[in-house]
Amino acid sequence: MGYTNANLASRAAKVLTGPQSNLAPPLPFPPIFAERASGHRIFDVEGRDYIDLALTMGPLIFGHGHPRWISAVEAQLDRLPSPLPGQFYSPLEVELGERMVSAIPCAERVKYGLSGSEVVQLVFRLARAFTNRPYILRFDGHYHGWMDNVLGGSINQDRHLPPHPIDSPGAAGGFNTSTAGRSPVALLDQYKIEWNDAEALQDVLEKYGDKIALIHMEPIMCNFGGCPPRPGYLETVRELCDRYGIVLCFDEVITGFRVALGGAQEVFGVTPDLATYGKAIAAGLPFAAVAGRADIMELLSDRRVVGAGTFNCFPLGMAAAVATFDLLAEDNGAWFREVDRIQAHFRQALRDMAISHGHDDLFLQGPRGQIYVDFLKADVAYSPAELNAADAARRGAFRLICMDEGLSIGAGSRIYISGTMSGEDITEALARFDKVFARLPKPN
Repeated sequence: MGYTNANLASRAAKVLTGPQSNLAPPLPFPPIFAERASGHRIFDVEGRDYIDLALTMGPLIFGHGHPRWISAVEAQLDRLPSPLPGQFYSPLEVELGERMVSAIPCAERVKYGLSGSEVVQLVFRLARAFTNRPYILRFDGHYHGWMDNVLGGSINQDRHLPPHPIDSPGAAGGFNTSTAGRSPVALLDQYKIEWNDAEALQDVLEKYGDKIALIHMEPIMCNFGGCPPRPGYLETVRELCDRYGIVLCFDEVITGFRVALGGAQEVFGVTPDLATYGKAIAAGLPFAAVAGRADIMELLSDRRVVGAGTFNCFPLGMAAAVATFDLLAEDNGAWFREVDRIQAHFRQALRDMAISHGHDDLFLQGPRGQIYVDFLKADVAYSPAELNAADAARRGAFRLICMDEGLSIGAGSRIYISGTMSGEDITEALARFDKVFARLPKPN
């Protein structure tokens, strides 16, 4: 039978928990059901096409169905598609591990998993076991998964108390950052402060540094505003971790394999002790990894730390990851150079058309492969607080009009750029963006 979006939405309301299975914020239009995708186009069940600039919020680094990626997955599907029982290894484990160790500065050993949320929890366990300390330090606005101990939590502004996050309702970047049903003690084994503030970090470590096992953070705040680290900030964090004996982990679930083959740590020249990977590592299949120092990772080797999981070495995910790595490394990183070219073209074109339609406050920032879009007269924003002056109403309208014009952009006002976008896709996307700016309400 022929599907329609309305028919499927009616049926979904009777059996599903919501219009979308991820953490996406609700949108004020009926659910859209995708039937197929190819390259950088998604086609819904009624045949309408959307240019995909969300790319599943990062994983689809080559778009949909890159032929060499598909071939690698199909070949593995014929050979060994399913996880093995505990007494077997897969050659893919070694092949992927060798590639990661060769490219990632912190990687001396690797451990595989299935999702970014999962490997973040493993890093917490590793750091506590390695340091014999109880607390994790994380930062406001950073996203590390949906588990009780990392979802949201507000900064405690009472400087006389330990900086445990407060479980208060709120939203960041359009996402719900609190949850009913959280364990009442979930936020008590951690601290939370502002990111990109070296003095605040120094103050907390002077008081509590001997109790902190791990500092865990996005090296670029990709999940909220595309905020870059201030010059020298990452170097300061590294030095403070060394001084206080704290394990440093970069959450490279978005930046890993997208900003460089070696991730943000390669770009900034600051090497953490551990790093977590997901999303782009397998270019669209579920797969994740932890990479890090051998002396920390050996806690997994001798089973002092448990990191179990039936699908940890998912063969299809590993085959996809090997293919992804090889495609990115090809021709001395030609894919990354193409991303730079396309992204620069997008940024300039978006600015020009915004100005032509009366939006001279268009604000764009973000690392290689990601553009955060807002409306704010500033050159750079280093924290969510610096984005408070942005026109949130126009930012929200921008995303809705994009969808109406057949442009799928990511939640949090993010555009993802791939080095495999065709000239036709780029031209058509920019033509649709021009219509978006023409329809967008003018600033007051």
